Amino acid sequence: MITSGGLTKVMRQLESRNLVARTQQQADQRIKPVRLTQSGKRLVEKVMAELAARSGAWVHGLLDAKEISVLTDLLRKLAESDDFGMG
Repeated sequence: MITSGGLTKVMRQLESRNLVARTQQQADQRIKPVRLTQSGKRLVEKVMAELAARSGAWVHGLLDAKEISVLTDLLRKLAESDDFGMG
């Protein structure tokens, strides 16, 4: 869990690294919308590609082709479901 003060600190650090940009709302100066900068987008894309490659290698190292097929089918079924078990 992160406090609002902690979140502000994180946002300032990301902003100082040019990964996000924050703007001030004139109507309510407590509100500061956040958007990824181009540098932030590139970093997210790079990290997601690395994550996909590493997790793919991990799965392929543990499961054979048939197990991967079963897992893929089960995950697809979950992803396509409109029922998240909360209702």
